[in-house]
Amino acid sequence: MLKYVLVIFLLITCLDLLGFESKTLAGVLASFVFGVGLALQGTLLNVDGRLLIMIIKPYELVELIEGHGEIGHLKDIDICITKIITPQNKLVVITNGAMSNGNITNCTTPGAIKEFHIIGVSYDADTKQTKDILMAELKAQEKVP
Repeated sequence: MLKYVLVIFLLITCLDLLGFESKTLAGVLASFVFGVGLALQGTLLNVDGRLLIMIIKPYELVELIEGHGEIGHLKDIDICITKIITPQNKLVVITNGAMSNGNITNCTTPGAIKEFHIIGVSYDADTKQTKDILMAELKAQEKVP
């Protein structure tokens, strides 16, 4: 990068010696750099998000995460995007800028993944019988500890 900066200064100096106004050239160059910076703003945000993800490490590959409204197993973290495989086996691509600026929920913890279900029961139903039926159903499931 230093090489390119020195070449630019050399070109400005040479053009100044030939009679061109160096202040005008410096202004044009500053406008060009400002325009390029604005054009790359979104991309630089994604690269910055990748660096933030690398430093904080809120999740790792294959973990079940929820981020930017999507839930799935983390497949890959590239320089600008994060890839998630949903339970429906769809590939979701989210920019790292969105992942680093939003809420991230890491659903994978040591042990089992917990699911919560709300089951409606009539007010006049027998509470003990309802609990016994639900526990019997849970114990019949092989993946429930």
